[in-house]
Amino acid sequence: MSSYAEWREWLGQARQAAIVALPESSIWGGAITSLLIGLLLVATAPCLGKEVTGGLGLRVGAAGVELEADDSMIIAGGIAPGKASGQEGKLRAVAVVLQKGASGKLAIVACDILMMTRQWLDPVVAEIEKTTGIPAASVLINCTHTHHAPSTVILHGYG
Repeated sequence: MSSYAEWREWLGQARQAAIVALPESSIWGGAITSLLIGLLLVATAPCLGKEVTGGLGLRVGAAGVELEADDSMIIAGGIAPGKASGQEGKLRAVAVVLQKGASGKLAIVACDILMMTRQWLDPVVAEIEKTTGIPAASVLINCTHTHHAPSTVILHGYG
């Protein structure tokens, strides 16, 4: 992809592929699907960046998306279930994709959520690998472990 317009078109195609590939959730309903689609789109940011080290051939691409949540969702990580009343700040998923020469790409993703299980991560990583060619072993997805985001897992009997 050599232009911003091509990249935006590709993101639209990736979003459609993600909608088909991702599991449905009874935990967040459509919100978890949006989160995972956002994760996919962030992680697959193309390395369109400029070379960042003098002649060493390191290329970097970065992107971020806001994760959608509303006050009806149970907040993660408390001893008892609770719901938000408003929002202190934005929840985001951000990613950096690094590439050095022909050695391949590495994707590092961070999500402002408490935690995610393999049930959600494995399909996302598989779609990233299928869509971008970044090997699953070269994709790192990290959760910031915030206790101020909607729950993505059942903890303490709720979620």
